[in-house]
Amino acid sequence: MPGETRARVLSSVVALAGGSEQLGRLVTLLAKRERLEMLGALRVSYQEQLLAAQGIVAATAVSAVSLDEAQTKALAGALGAAVGKAVALARQVEPAVLGGVLVRMAGRNYDGTVRAQLHALRNRLAAGS
Repeated sequence: MPGETRARVLSSVVALAGGSEQLGRLVTLLAKRERLEMLGALRVSYQEQLLAAQGIVAATAVSAVSLDEAQTKALAGALGAAVGKAVALARQVEPAVLGGVLVRMAGRNYDGTVRAQLHALRNRLAAGS
């Protein structure tokens, strides 16, 4: 059975990497049921729940160029002040945004990108003509 072999190998890898027994059992179960693609989603969900338990909100800042540490700290501080909690800010670079920042936080998007402003301008011009 390929699933059984895969499960044994992955269980060994988790043990060698210092993972917990629970993680080993989870990976084994997912391997046996051929559901290893769920690991990424489970990791994200676990991380969000861990941060929430610590009173921290997870957010992602998407920008055309990489934000430096000072910009990241300033943005995280401003977001934290807005929501009244500490914010763990992940950075993502997406050149298509052209400029500005898109923030994804607590299931909402806050779009201050040039791309969004150009789209809104295009819609206003189309509606006016």
